[in-house]
Amino acid sequence: MTIFFPGHIPSKKNSKRLFVRGGRPMMISSQIHEDWNKAAHWVAKKAMNETARKFPLRGFTQIRITFTPPNKRNGDLTNRAESIMDLLAEAGIIEDDNWFEVPDLHLRRGPVDKINPGALVEIWEASV
Repeated sequence: MTIFFPGHIPSKKNSKRLFVRGGRPMMISSQIHEDWNKAAHWVAKKAMNETARKFPLRGFTQIRITFTPPNKRNGDLTNRAESIMDLLAEAGIIEDDNWFEVPDLHLRRGPVDKINPGALVEIWEASV
């Protein structure tokens, strides 16, 4: 299964905001991350509908994520990958993003693409 998430993939970890509810401070994701997450959910659901597989994928899943950034600014692969992995679990594509379910995860930065930046996610069952 292959899914392309277009645009800038925000880091869930590095883009937090402070929210106070009932006098208790809480950290929540930034508005940019929440907006991306909503749009990416639609992309994920569309990809699921176009695939004849049964979801969620369970056990020994391999995932390769190739990021094509819009510019040469420094970025963190693992923080952006965390956003995508959490999304795959929330959308129901994978059961969970723990290392027992996804024991083989490859992250890489592809070429800079100012016109079509994003992340290409390739998912397949691993051979044990």
